[in-house]
Amino acid sequence: TSVEYFPKRTQLIQNDKAKGKFVWQAEGFGTVADTGVEFKFPSGDEVSVSFGARKPWSPTHADWGPGGPATFVPLAPMFWYVDSIGTPVTYRIKLANGTIREGRGFAHVEKNWGKIFPRAWMWLQAVSPENDAAVALAGGPLGIYPLELTAYFVGYKSKAVNMDIRPDQLSIYSTEIRPERGYFRMEAKNLRDRLVIEAQADPRSFAPVSIPTKEGYRPNGGIESFGAEITVKAYRMGKLLETKTFRGGALEFGADNMGKEKGPRQD
Repeated sequence: TSVEYFPKRTQLIQNDKAKGKFVWQAEGFGTVADTGVEFKFPSGDEVSVSFGARKPWSPTHADWGPGGPATFVPLAPMFWYVDSIGTPVTYRIKLANGTIREGRGFAHVEKNWGKIFPRAWMWLQAVSPENDAAVALAGGPLGIYPLELTAYFVGYKSKAVNMDIRPDQLSIYSTEIRPERGYFRMEAKNLRDRLVIEAQADPRSFAPVSIPTKEGYRPNGGIESFGAEITVKAYRMGKLLETKTFRGGALEFGADNMGKEKGPRQD
């Protein structure tokens, strides 16, 4: 089930960039902050999530995201920033019928912004139940006139492996995109590292999501499941370092990728 609301007005009511502190308010709904989320919806449902300490994308550079040293290069037309790959959280969900669900878990926290939005994209993310491994990727053809650029940012993090594959490393990507089957496969490699990622979700588990445009949010701009099984194989200099399978991961087919089957291709 997918439920979306579009507040008439949103605003930053606190924004301390130096300390990474912010509070974003959606009028009539609630707030999103660096410390958590508080929302009350017209349906009568309520969601409250409290965030613990962030777990940065890079274990050595706390401010880096998937872009590495180019994370905040202003020339890029769009940005994907992962603030945390496994923030400890406590949550409370109160449904309109009075049912209350409470628990603990780990949150993947990210944002994206820019001047364009891809005409097609893939996105996936997962974290292990022990919070000792995580995977995330995003990308696709950007279509920056007059060029047709395809770029992916891919990361796999565990106790033994810290691996990033991104465009500035002269990386090569091979993909197989099968939205009607809920299947996605990628092989991403640079001169040293290689990641092979396979994701499979029940096609019936996908729900539509809206996407931002210059004219406002467009409904049914992508499809997303939170029931994907994702397997990662990490290689360095041709040697298999680790194989990890995640369950309950997120898998999204965006825009032109959500209704067309695309066999193996290389970018």
